[in-house]
Amino acid sequence: MKKIFLLCITALFLSGLSVNAQTKPITFGVKVGMNLSDLKGDDTDGFRDRFAGIAGITVDFAITNNLYLMTGLEYAEKGAKITFEEEVGDDIYGKVESRVSPSYLQLPVHIGLKLGIGDNGNTKFVLHGGGYAAYGVRGRVTNSWIGEDGWVTEKSDLFTDNGFKRFDCGVGVGGGFEFNHFVVDGGFNYGLLDVSKSEGKVRNINGYVTLGFKF
Repeated sequence: MKKIFLLCITALFLSGLSVNAQTKPITFGVKVGMNLSDLKGDDTDGFRDRFAGIAGITVDFAITNNLYLMTGLEYAEKGAKITFEEEVGDDIYGKVESRVSPSYLQLPVHIGLKLGIGDNGNTKFVLHGGGYAAYGVRGRVTNSWIGEDGWVTEKSDLFTDNGFKRFDCGVGVGGGFEFNHFVVDGGFNYGLLDVSKSEGKVRNINGYVTLGFKF
């Protein structure tokens, strides 16, 4: 009985070594892509989606052969745009294009499942979900209209006493594929906090697609 027990323990130990040999405990990477962002809340009916950028570094911690803790640090541009009629100067009326463009340093923390596809296992299908925390590092409100002498552009800070709060957090889900070192990923983030300092509530939402490389 003792011999059988020792054989079982040895087999489990060797099996664990085999899994660790196949899976890197930590994998670093980089990514770049596009955000399709919007603002949702009490007074955001007229807002439209805004295309913006996203880039960052990724870190995957192997929990098991298929289960990972996926995190990193991102620079994510978000916001939305709206067009409205307003008096923009003396005897000048017209459409104003307004763009709200906050930029965040963002820390995602997701649990990911990586499933090998094919015989060699070099291609993996990835599903992941979790949360994120973000801090606004740059924000602008840009208003543009046609004046007497052509296009006029007016810029102002977004993170002010009457603008947006800097801190945000939310939840997200995503999925994609890993081809050897290359990664295609897409997903959706939904902000849980009201980021507006005004009376109406405003939340960040965005979908994204990124291309990445794992080292």
